[in-house]
Amino acid sequence: MADGYYKTVIRVKKDAAPIDNITKFAWDDDDYEEVEEWVEYPEEEMGRKTVEEELSDLKERQEVTESAIQELIIATMGGE
Repeated sequence: MADGYYKTVIRVKKDAAPIDNITKFAWDDDDYEEVEEWVEYPEEEMGRKTVEEELSDLKERQEVTESAIQELIIATMGGE
């Protein structure tokens, strides 16, 4: 099974007859059922990073930023 999730939806039962037996705009309250449908993730979401990967990238960027700030402070104060 592909990656995805279950979504609970309410729909009209397959064997339900319209109240007026002509149109399908009005249904009896007992004609509805709650079902779970499998929803596959869209292709563009499949390429997204996991939370752990995103957190790792953010930590790495933070370390680079902190290092650059320290170097700037040292250079501003006349250090090497």
